[in-house]
Amino acid sequence: MIVSEVTPPSVEPVLLADLKTHLNIDSSFIDDDSYIETLQVVARRHAEVVTRRKLISQTWQYFLQEWPDEDFITIPFGSLQSITHCKYTGTDDVVNTDFDENDEWTADTDSDPGRLVLKYGKSFPSIALASQNAIELQFVCGYGDAGSDVPDEILMAIKLMVSELYENREMSIKAVSMTKLDTFSNLLASYRLWW
Repeated sequence: MIVSEVTPPSVEPVLLADLKTHLNIDSSFIDDDSYIETLQVVARRHAEVVTRRKLISQTWQYFLQEWPDEDFITIPFGSLQSITHCKYTGTDDVVNTDFDENDEWTADTDSDPGRLVLKYGKSFPSIALASQNAIELQFVCGYGDAGSDVPDEILMAIKLMVSELYENREMSIKAVSMTKLDTFSNLLASYRLWW
């Protein structure tokens, strides 16, 4: 699977002010803000890796080398909002944009993960494809545009990860830390995408 980010999330799912409240840091103390924001990004990315999802709306490209045998293409990351386009390149290196949603396929945003599904009686184009990254799908995924769209368990896992990383800045192996890591995993487990 080859994926490439087009547009990153516009916000983090947990706001800096919420993290400072969770960490019991007075809002007037700003010396650690930059550090906390870095931990916030690290925790969000870790949650996305563990769940195999993207949390806040973002745009990605997904490249395939050949059309599937089924009448659908499964889109990575879950919480599919829309498919912007599906293009394919033939052996003549011409990019074809005529395989469009209006006539050929529909975006299945009800399934998780979402899919590009052929319309009744339609088939994938039969021309010979270019030798590399011949099929390009661009799509938008994520729970929504704001942290309030993200499930509470994921938000809590991010807060706990930030808290642990903020309080323990050195590498150490402690029973308490391992228990906290289990808590992170347990909070995220039910949202893990098994595709």
